[in-house]
Amino acid sequence: MCKLPVEKKSELYGTSEVARILRMPEWRVKNFTEGAAYRLPPALRVGSGRGSRRLYSWQDIFRLGIADELVKFGFTPESVGAAIREIHESTLAPYEPFLRYERPETEGHLKASETPLLINHGGSWRFLMAKDVQHDWSKTVKHGGGRKGLFVFNIANACDSIFAALERHWKGD
Repeated sequence: MCKLPVEKKSELYGTSEVARILRMPEWRVKNFTEGAAYRLPPALRVGSGRGSRRLYSWQDIFRLGIADELVKFGFTPESVGAAIREIHESTLAPYEPFLRYERPETEGHLKASETPLLINHGGSWRFLMAKDVQHDWSKTVKHGGGRKGLFVFNIANACDSIFAALERHWKGD
């Protein structure tokens, strides 16, 4: 995890805490982590059976937040799970505070070409940087270029929003 100008309140979070942070029902957090279709297990599981605890790291919270957004866009559980597994672990971080702290000249924004994206082109997910999307874009918008649709999800914006939710949680909001 990058060094940030914030004091981390906790390294691991329980299921109900994650649900509050992401403003989603607790059952959905459990469904993401226990559902065979999603296959998004928590960082740590303490105990087994009834009364066991699931503990989630920052990266888990980012993954679950992105999964929730994709569900809201109407993707199936299998598709959401496949999309999340495409995202590199190192990509799950808050971009804006990192950039403001490490590279103040950026004013907290990546160059457009550096933006990490999740791309669904014709039903298949890929992780790409924005500069590498042109080929899929050209094939999709060209008349006669094929019948595959294109869905683009900005990971950096999602991670910044999820980090803001973590900050609200730390402040007690």
